[in-house]
Amino acid sequence: MSVSCLPPSAASTGSALTSGELSSIFSVPGATWTTISRRVGTAFLLHDIEDEIARTIPGFPALAAACDAWRIRTFPGLVAQAGALVDYCASSIGAFGALQKSITGLGTDQPLPAAIHAAAVAAIGELHDATIARTLAIAPLTSDVASFRRANAIADAQIESYVARLGPSWASLAPATGAVDDACGLVLGAWQAIGADLADLASGSIAITSQLLLSLDIASALLSWRHLLDEAQAFASVAVGQERYLDGSWLSLGAQ
Repeated sequence: MSVSCLPPSAASTGSALTSGELSSIFSVPGATWTTISRRVGTAFLLHDIEDEIARTIPGFPALAAACDAWRIRTFPGLVAQAGALVDYCASSIGAFGALQKSITGLGTDQPLPAAIHAAAVAAIGELHDATIARTLAIAPLTSDVASFRRANAIADAQIESYVARLGPSWASLAPATGAVDDACGLVLGAWQAIGADLADLASGSIAITSQLLLSLDIASALLSWRHLLDEAQAFASVAVGQERYLDGSWLSLGAQ
């Protein structure tokens, strides 16, 4: 669910400070990540017989490459994004928490004191820049996740009649890859929308006034950032538990 901070006075621009959809990736159930990690680890252990498998499953080499990319780059990148989101939220809470205190008691038609105006301009500018940075960072990962989903879908269609040969752990990954791919799409869309909204404020095309600051509903944004921070931190513990699956050790040790 999105947490909108749409100011009524700027409805035409759709200005918003944050969105609950930013946590979509990190709210994917741990079991889903484990399902994906098991596929990646299984593919890793099959590298030595990749050419043999490719004789009957032509899509396997592409799948193995996609799984390697997931293990080496994509999943670590998502973990890094969780850490970056924690820093982003903490910084936003600090800047806008102080701003919220400074505007408490202001009337909508009351002139905005110069010191508060300067603090607001700085906070909005920094939030805009940080949002753009997060958008640029998540975009390539979103593309990687989509590629991973496609490679698995192709291989799954070819593998269906060879499950017994590859082992009981091999089953269609469509629900799991679809969940993560869809979540990544939501996150990227949310970052892009927030960045576009903040651009109008950061550029000065919308005047920063008492009325606008009060209409931004900073209190709701602060609650949203705290929730996002908690979910991103929780994802870190889930990520640590994936290591034994990603490298296939859960299979080599006979763990299920």
